[in-house]
Amino acid sequence: MQYFDFLSASQKEDVFFKLPGSVTKDSPKHILEHALGAALYVPGNRKDIADVMINNKYPELCSVVFCLEDSIGDCEVLQAENNLVSQADRIYQAQKLQNISGDVLPLMFIRVREPEQMLELGNKLGRALHLFTGFVFPKFSMLNAEHYLDTLTKLSQESGIVLYGMPIFETPDLLAMETRAKALQELKSTLGFYQDIVLNIRIGATDLCGLYGIRRKPETPIYDVLVISDFIKDIVNYFGLQFVISGPVWEYFEDA
Repeated sequence: MQYFDFLSASQKEDVFFKLPGSVTKDSPKHILEHALGAALYVPGNRKDIADVMINNKYPELCSVVFCLEDSIGDCEVLQAENNLVSQADRIYQAQKLQNISGDVLPLMFIRVREPEQMLELGNKLGRALHLFTGFVFPKFSMLNAEHYLDTLTKLSQESGIVLYGMPIFETPDLLAMETRAKALQELKSTLGFYQDIVLNIRIGATDLCGLYGIRRKPETPIYDVLVISDFIKDIVNYFGLQFVISGPVWEYFEDA
């Protein structure tokens, strides 16, 4: 995977003082944590996942998150898991047959619903687990933080694969002013023990807006929604010196 891979060699020469280099899931953490770019979230029940990855449909894509959480109905979780495992095996086979290079694949993550799901998926994925950079933890709070991070550590040790976690801050206790400071301080203390495996801290702006019934127009930046921009300010203040913080994603796609 390489930033700006969609540019021609002459265009790169014109634009860059130093040409972009390759980044893979095995690159050092201090490079990976700054290399995610704009992550594309994809429902785990999509049947074209392998085709999109193998055919490099989006050459500008740097990271992708296959979602088994809020984009999947409760009754479809097992089906989505099995589909994702099947799609991952196709990608693995294509890579094994040298039909696709690891340098082309974006950094791939799985958003799970709960910690135990990581272990289940690790067992199901088998050798294809090597394709993934790590997991995304939704609704991350002190109620589940250690469970998520301990489970990720266990899976990484048992599989012999370096795996990273990306917690999403999107729970009411983090947004409400009366509980925010205490909750953030506790999370900072916990995350500090696991800094080596936390790749990014992510902000669930859509869920946070939903807590207050806030919707925004497509042309309205999230930073113009004051209750969220104030929250982001505190996240940067608490975690910005120790962790990389990702900007919020946005579910709007303009018609092409």
